[in-house]
Amino acid sequence: MPRAVFRGRIRKRKSKPNGNFKRRGTLKREKRGKTQEQLDAEIMLYQAEKEGRDKEEVKLEIEKMKREREKAKLDEEMDEYFKKRETDV
Repeated sequence: MPRAVFRGRIRKRKSKPNGNFKRRGTLKREKRGKTQEQLDAEIMLYQAEKEGRDKEEVKLEIEKMKREREKAKLDEEMDEYFKKRETDV
């Protein structure tokens, strides 16, 4: 094995982390936090638990709300697309 390759491998080995510190990706996740939808879902689950309602029922409501939001977003995007398309023609 040529010396240059051997030295490169030694450098690579030295530069690897030893696991005594947090990974960079976890810090980014912590800074991002939770979205408003996630917070709303947690609050709904907490309220349901407090009131004694079924959690599964509330989870279904949350999924339904999520689908409605996605559908509304897609509708807006389609409207924008067709408006743009009409102006281009």
